[in-house]
Amino acid sequence: MKKLTVTFLTFISIFFAATAAFAENRPILNTINYQQQVEKWVTTDSADVMVSVNVTTKEKKFDALQHQVMKKLEELSDGRQWHIDSFSMSQDQSGLEVLSWEVRSRMPLALVNSLRQKIDSLSQAGQQYKIQNVDFEPSLVEKVKAFAELRQRVYDQVKVELDNLNKSFPNGHYFLHSIDFVSPPLYAANQKELTLMRSAPSEKTAVTLGRNLMLIANVKVATFLNK
Repeated sequence: MKKLTVTFLTFISIFFAATAAFAENRPILNTINYQQQVEKWVTTDSADVMVSVNVTTKEKKFDALQHQVMKKLEELSDGRQWHIDSFSMSQDQSGLEVLSWEVRSRMPLALVNSLRQKIDSLSQAGQQYKIQNVDFEPSLVEKVKAFAELRQRVYDQVKVELDNLNKSFPNGHYFLHSIDFVSPPLYAANQKELTLMRSAPSEKTAVTLGRNLMLIANVKVATFLNK
């Protein structure tokens, strides 16, 4: 037992001695922190359209009814695909089935301009179609592409910054330590234009809507200082 205790204490002594030696010889990291901000105007010529559909019927073939609803919407929107956001089913006081859908589709503004009148024309006794909302926010694909371009601009600018640092301090050997990206929410630069668009412009009007996309990068570059 005594021999085991001595061996353990010897191991602890060696470990702490090695740790102290490493800490003493470890190079010191010298860092420079700065913030890089880039912006890009993200344009879109399409919109998300939300339509509500309410059907009152004595039929029990709900799948067939849903198929009819989706087919009518596709025919009015030049074959655009519609996605069901929500569906509910209940009965009214007379025992009739009341079916409600909320569906959405992404489509060009040229189709959006004339869609309201076409959607209203679908309504008849027992079936009500109505546009609930038109969202002109750039699509996810458009925003992802824009963010990728902004990140590349940050990388290019950081490379220039590192080149300048290493030219000014040839023995510095500065390198990129980390980049932390922060993206504020999109905002409209011209809210008046969006309001006019929602008031149903002429079908011949060619409109491209946009948002200002900003990306902020917290950049840290570093070099090792020898003792």
